Amino acid sequence: MKKLALVFLLAALAAPSLFAAAIDGTWIITRQNKKGDVKYELKLKADGAALTGTYGRQGARRSQPVSDGKVAAEGFSFSTTQKNKKGEFKMLWKGKVAGDEIQGEAGREGRRMQPFTAKRM
Repeated sequence: MKKLALVFLLAALAAPSLFAAAIDGTWIITRQNKKGDVKYELKLKADGAALTGTYGRQGARRSQPVSDGKVAAEGFSFSTTQKNKKGEFKMLWKGKVAGDEIQGEAGREGRRMQPFTAKRM
């Protein structure tokens, strides 16, 4: 019985690190606008329960850093600061990795979240 409990404990402790390894890499998000498809690049790296990375339009010179990033067995979350003509605003992101795909939601802080899908590059 003690061995079985030890196995479950070790599995529970290892789960976040296994998920963290699965999220590392470059992900492509395709969004549609008036001019057609626009691709965005999301680069993520987990270090334990912390998540870092960048987000920006694919091929662009600039990207925004990932802030407040967290990884857990049930998913991930982070924020980015975006800029437009009216100023800066905070985007909130959350989701789950399933193989080579991320299913998640993103949206401006205080507004409704929109679904997104990202594919591993």
